[in-house]
Order: sequence, then C-alpha cells, then structure tokens
Amino acid sequence: MKTFDDLKLRVNELIDLANEIIIKKNGNIDVNEELQTLKHQSVSFIAKIYGNKHNMYEGIVSNFIPYRSLPINPECAVYCLGTLKAVKAEIEGGWLDTLKGDIMNEAFDSWMEMGQYFYKKGYHDMAAVMYGGVIEEHLRQLCKSKGIPIIKENNKYFRGAELNDKLKTEGVYTDTTKTLVTKVLTIRNHATHAEYDLYTKDEVKLMERDVIHFISANRI
Repeated sequence: MKTFDDLKLRVNELIDLANEIIIKKNGNIDVNEELQTLKHQSVSFIAKIYGNKHNMYEGIVSNFIPYRSLPINPECAVYCLGTLKAVKAEIEGGWLDTLKGDIMNEAFDSWMEMGQYFYKKGYHDMAAVMYGGVIEEHLRQLCKSKGIPIIKENNKYFRGAELNDKLKTEGVYTDTTKTLVTKVLTIRNHATHAEYDLYTKDEVKLMERDVIHFISANRI
C-alpha cells in the first residue's frame, strides 16, 4: 500500500524529469522520448491519486493535447511541471487528507478499473500503462513482504524488471511467472515510449487477464 512518503518521492522524481527535459529543450537537444515517458508516467500517477474525474487529472491530460500527437511539443514539459508542482503542494500541505484512507488502503482492483475504463474508451495505450503500473506496484509490495530491497542506494526505486529478476532469483516464483511479468512490463514500456506499433489492442486486453492472474497467485 502507498504511503505519503511514497507519493512525495514519486512526485519529486517526475518533477526532476520535467526539469531535466526543460534544460535539454533550452539547449536544443531532442527530448521526444523523455517527453513520452513524462506524459505517461505523470498521467498514470495523478490518475491513481485523484481518479479520472478530478480537475487535477483533466489538467495533466490537457498538458499533452492532442494526446497521441508525435512529436510532442517540448513546451508541454513546462505545462506539466506546473501541474506536478501543484500536486506536490497538495501532498506536502496535507490537502490530500480527505483521500488518505483511500490511499493507505488502496486496492489493486481500483487501478484495474482505471485501466479497464481507458480500454473501453478506446485509450488502450493508457490502459497498458495502468496495467503495467499495477503489476510493478505488486512486485514492490511482494518484495517488501519477502524482505527484498526495493530502493537503491541513490533513493530511486528498482525498476519492475529488476524486481522481477530478484523475486525469481529468491525462489518466490517460477520461470513461467517471470515470463508472464516480463511480457506485461514489456508492453507497458512500449506504451510509455510511444512504440505503438510493437503491440496490439488485443495484447493489452490480455494484459488485464495476466495481471489479475499474477496478483491472485502471488498474494501479499
């Protein structure tokens, strides 16, 4: 389950990414790949906190209109940074207290519902990001329950693929399960990097089944 320290750490990571993009942009360095990462990760993060009907969610999505346009206008990083700073202010200022119970007791099915919502609305790319986020978070919680570190010495989280390797190495699950997780994470990564031609809508639908199966078979 998420804590407010987790939220603070994550929003600061996204703010750092936005700042790095802006610095590169001002130096006339191509930042399209980083912008794709910022877009998907920021939208996913805010959706998990506020849901998809809150004005904060609508604000972060509007930073990247039209949503699937390539290349992304580098100025979007500036707009996104403003939204992320507003989210950080709410987290640090205690304005999320009304959501505290939901965050501290958050269930994975609510994240799955968000992915299902995006899929039904035709946004299967965002559904892929959400499903990947669900399985990566479960990997973190599974590692915690087994005493396996999830944060590196530089205070950054281990990536999903690294956690997957650790759990397999420690004998928590089999090669078959590791392969399933790798498949889900790979499609999620393609989605976050706008590699839309490397997976299909049907494969995203199968992600939902695979994530539910993984969580059911590997309860905390």
